Amino acid sequence: WRSGVVSAYGSTSDGTLGAHTATGAIVSESSMGVAVPMSMPNYRSYFGRSVEISYGGRTVVAVVNDCGGLGGGSRALDLQPGVWMARAAVSIGACAPFPTVSCKDKCSHR
Repeated sequence: WRSGVVSAYGSTSDGTLGAHTATGAIVSESSMGVAVPMSMPNYRSYFGRSVEISYGGRTVVAVVNDCGGLGGGSRALDLQPGVWMARAAVSIGACAPFPTVSCKDKCSHR
């Protein structure tokens, strides 16, 4: 699908913990969703799709359930807390922000 830089959201410091995603899910400390950039063509068509996120020998499966600015599209995905922690096995902010990951749409749709 694509490789790119990711970021994380869903903390008390950014005010999104407990907020609703674009699809109505609630962002929690264990939520396994991701946001795609709104600059991506037909970004809403990705809602509900599963994506594999690989980084540092770990692969995590998450669901696209949100969208956002993501730095004008400079980041590939924005990870919710459960995805960030499963990917890095640490809490948000405890490792280098904005790592480059490899992401693959489980539906093989481009």
